[in-house]
Amino acid sequence: MHRGTSTALVILTLSAAPSYAQRATTAAPKPAKPPTLAPTDAWDTFSTDITLRRSRVGADGQPVGDGESAQRYHWERSSASGHWKTSMTLAPAAGQSLRALHGNAPLDDRLLIARIVDDEDGSGPRIYSKDGEPLRAPGALDTLFPAAAGRDPARAPRPPAAKAARPAQSPSQLVDNHFIKKSAREARRAALQRRHGAPSGQVRGLDRYVTTKGDRTDETLVDRQLQLPVEANVVRGGRLVSHRTISYEDAAGDLVVRRRVRTERLVSPTTGERAVVELEFTNVRLEQRR
Repeated sequence: MHRGTSTALVILTLSAAPSYAQRATTAAPKPAKPPTLAPTDAWDTFSTDITLRRSRVGADGQPVGDGESAQRYHWERSSASGHWKTSMTLAPAAGQSLRALHGNAPLDDRLLIARIVDDEDGSGPRIYSKDGEPLRAPGALDTLFPAAAGRDPARAPRPPAAKAARPAQSPSQLVDNHFIKKSAREARRAALQRRHGAPSGQVRGLDRYVTTKGDRTDETLVDRQLQLPVEANVVRGGRLVSHRTISYEDAAGDLVVRRRVRTERLVSPTTGERAVVELEFTNVRLEQRR
C-alpha cells in the first residue's frame, strides 16, 4: 500500500445530500460540518472524524456479549509544516477498569495510546499518551530492541534507522483515490464486467454479479445509476460467511463519496454468531493552512 493510502479509511462527506442504497441498515447520519475548501481548490491539510463501532450478534441478529463498543478518533494528513505528516488522535474515552479478585480496579490510563504521529520519512510512527509522553511501540520493536543489562526496560528504545521515504501523494492523487466521479460510471461498469462477467440479473433494482470458485460464491450488488457496489456477500459451502454494505452521498459537483461501511463476518459456524464492524466518516475538511 502506498504511504498515505491508509487514507483509504478516510473518505470525504461533503453534504447531507441523497444517500445511495442500504438506507435501512444504518441510522440517519448527523449533519456534517461544511469543508473550508472545495476538492478542486489548493489545500495542504485533509482531516476527518472517524467512528469505529464493534459488536457481536447472534444468528437471530440480536446483540450478544458486552454490547457495542465505539472508538472515535480524528485523522489528519497535512503538509503545512513543509512535508507530509499523518496523525491520529483518539477521542477521550470513559475511565477503564480491570476485573480483579476483589472487584473492579481502575486502569492506569497513563499508558493508554492517545495520539499516533507518522512523519512519513520511513522512521515509523511515534506513539504518545494523553499527557504527551512518548510510549514504547508495541510488538515488533520489543523484539528488535530487547531490554539490555543496565538499561531501564520501561524507556522507549531508539527508533530504527530511517528508510528511504516514499514520494508523498500529491493533492490530485489523493482526490483521485478517494473521490468517485459520477461521470466515470461507464468505466466502472466495464471494469466490473471484466472482473465478474455480465450481470446475472437484478436484486432490489441493483445489478447482481456472481462468481463461483470451488465452494465459494461471491455476490456483488451494484447501484445501476452510479455503477458502485452497495452490497457484497460471500458464501462458503452454502453458508453466508461475510456480508458488507456500503452507503454513499453526493458531494460537490460530479463527485460521490462513501459515508459508511458495515461488515458482518461469521465467527462461529456452530452458533451462527457474527462479528460486526462499522466505519463512519464525518466532519471531513480540506484546508489551506500555509
